[in-house]
Amino acid sequence: MLEPEFKNCPLCGDGLVKKYNTNEKTVITLKGKLVCWERVLKCRNKDCKGNLMSFHSSEYKSLALSSMNFGTDVLALEGGLRFSEHKTIDEVLDKLSFYGIHTNRATVSKHSDKYLALISGYHKENKRQFWKTTCCSQ
Repeated sequence: MLEPEFKNCPLCGDGLVKKYNTNEKTVITLKGKLVCWERVLKCRNKDCKGNLMSFHSSEYKSLALSSMNFGTDVLALEGGLRFSEHKTIDEVLDKLSFYGIHTNRATVSKHSDKYLALISGYHKENKRQFWKTTCCSQ
């Protein structure tokens, strides 16, 4: 079970209490299968806006994309192999089997699309930040 990394409300400083637990999720990582769930917290102070908010674990959120059961480490490996090393899907499958991960071509192809979407978003954000801090900050 993973909880938020902080124990006090960032708005009022009061303690956080359980709001709900998520369902178990099995995440396949390069180190093996991980069964985990998250305890979402809220502020115990009923007069604080944090009482209506949900505080999540950044560790839980970073393990895998919400729609995936494969870890972000697997996604990064697949994307690196496909687009940096120019490996075929079959070569990616071979490398995954080295880690004990057995999947199929369709899954690797879907992961490649997700990887490209993440990289594209990253570059768009960095491009905006670059222009903000260099040419337009005068």
